[in-house]
Amino acid sequence: MIRILIVDDNSEKVRVISEVAMSIDSVDPRNVEIATDLLSAKKKLKDHRFDLLILDINIPKRADKEPLNQGGIELLGWFKRHGREFAPRHIVGITAFEDAHRDAEPEFENYVWTLVRYSSQNDNWRRKLSNTIEFITKSLRPPFPSDGSQRFDLGIVVALDGVELEGVLRSLNAYTEYPVPFDETRYWTGEIADGPDKKLSVSIAAAPQKGMAASAIIATKLIYTFRPRLLAMPGICAGVRGKCDIGDIIVADPCWDAASGKIRNTGDGDFHTPAAYQWRISESLRSTIKNAIRDGSWLSNALDAWEESRPETEPKLHIGAMISGGSVVSSSAAMEQLQSQHKDLLGVEMEGYAVMCAKEYAPLPAPDVLIIKSVCDFGDSTKADNFQAFAAYVSAQALRNLALDYLHSEPADADLENEGI
Repeated sequence: MIRILIVDDNSEKVRVISEVAMSIDSVDPRNVEIATDLLSAKKKLKDHRFDLLILDINIPKRADKEPLNQGGIELLGWFKRHGREFAPRHIVGITAFEDAHRDAEPEFENYVWTLVRYSSQNDNWRRKLSNTIEFITKSLRPPFPSDGSQRFDLGIVVALDGVELEGVLRSLNAYTEYPVPFDETRYWTGEIADGPDKKLSVSIAAAPQKGMAASAIIATKLIYTFRPRLLAMPGICAGVRGKCDIGDIIVADPCWDAASGKIRNTGDGDFHTPAAYQWRISESLRSTIKNAIRDGSWLSNALDAWEESRPETEPKLHIGAMISGGSVVSSSAAMEQLQSQHKDLLGVEMEGYAVMCAKEYAPLPAPDVLIIKSVCDFGDSTKADNFQAFAAYVSAQALRNLALDYLHSEPADADLENEGI
């Protein structure tokens, strides 16, 4: 979905430009933002990546200042000084003044940007702007090239097209199945939102079968196709009895492959010596999760909406060791053997380590990664399916809340006025 920033201090011109942009079916009005001065424009550009900047040539430096002749050119100069990090892929300059158009023309021609002469007397500029936006929207459809851009906010991998996928889809505000040319994998796109100003674009892929091999491949395809900022896998897991309860949510940190290590013969039979090559989550993501743990009401609204059977205890959020194995565990002895690999083990599942591997070996900029699963049994002889649907739902709701907090958190900015504008 195209994200547009209009930088203009003339309210009537902003209204008409917005009207042109929003008349295009593929433009979501919620993705069209307005800035009326250079300082606020710069802050928006630092906070979000925009696909198109529509820039008035004469714009004030701050909201309390008069419009600056060629002020828009100063913003273009800021892009040059600070590299491509904040620059939109496409820039359209727009002005109603002949002298401003003439003076800005060399700057726009040097960079193959578009310069439009605005007029309230004819529609030539409308057609040019409309055609430009339509062309850009077509180029923003996945699969995306590996151009260093991150297009979707959240990418979700689920182990199977079943209970875990249903839990994820129930957590979205809206979704649709999204076919990708020459790719038989099932994808869905949608969004999660908490009010009009706090929303995330979401892409989802379901692995064709259980296990780490399939999940690693699907996670890699999702990264290449949708370029998410955060890659996540919600779902169900077995918990370690006495350390967590049914329904509790575990964020894997660290996570490793149960089979990694060496099998040797000791004379009394074969013996597995584990070698835990662990993956960890980022410190910034860990901080967001710790804040959620301290917030006792962080999941209450989501749980209020659940009307089916549920555990007696309220789910708690944990960060802890999780192990990925190739088999479903339904044996107390097997659980004890897995616990011997880490004294603080909390959960056992089948795919998380593979998704974390996909993130580690992804092309830059690689997404952050989050494995977040809810306990549906204890992996022993009492194993049952009673709470799988609840666990899948609550893990997806936990991911929803954490992703909204994490991806909408604003890093501390230096004084913007001292950075060249």
